[in-house]
Amino acid sequence: MAEPNKDNQQASVPAAEPEQSTAAALSRKRRVALVTYLSILFAVAFLLVALSMVIENRQLQSSNAALKDDSQKTSANLNRTIQEMQNEYDALKQKSDAQAAQIDTLTAQQAEAETRYAALESEAAEASAAAESQIADLQSQLADARIAAESQVTELTKRAEDAVTVSELLQKAVAANEEGDLEAVKTYLEQIEPLKDLLSPSELDWYETLAVD
Repeated sequence: MAEPNKDNQQASVPAAEPEQSTAAALSRKRRVALVTYLSILFAVAFLLVALSMVIENRQLQSSNAALKDDSQKTSANLNRTIQEMQNEYDALKQKSDAQAAQIDTLTAQQAEAETRYAALESEAAEASAAAESQIADLQSQLADARIAAESQVTELTKRAEDAVTVSELLQKAVAANEEGDLEAVKTYLEQIEPLKDLLSPSELDWYETLAVD
């Protein structure tokens, strides 16, 4: 029973050798095919990478051109804006200078007005003081005039009263002379003597007539 198995094993060895040769051949073909496939893949990948780089380079160039254009436009806009701001600044500066000049003019006018006001105020104070002094002088003169007038009125009143009195005394002296009372006449004439300047011309004639008698 053991011998037949050994024969079978010996018989199967030559049969396995062609199969191994075939597998080796297939393995080499597969390796070649795999290498070729991989080479093709690498080539395609390289081409894709190169194409991608070209496309990306063009896109970058296009983007750079667009960015450059945008940058130029932005720069132009900025320059225009800066110029407009400069023009506006110049206009504002001119306006500010004009306002500053106007303020200086108004300040000078205000100072002049204040000086004139101070001068007028001083003149008004001096005029007021002079007026008050004049008023005081006039009040004093008025008081003196009032006193003088009152004194004159008093004197005139007294002279009028004395004139009435001397006239009455003269009448009494005339009546006493008619009655022959010489003592009474003499007494009346003595009383009339200090006031004879108050007699009227006709009364003075009577006085002189009585005095002679």
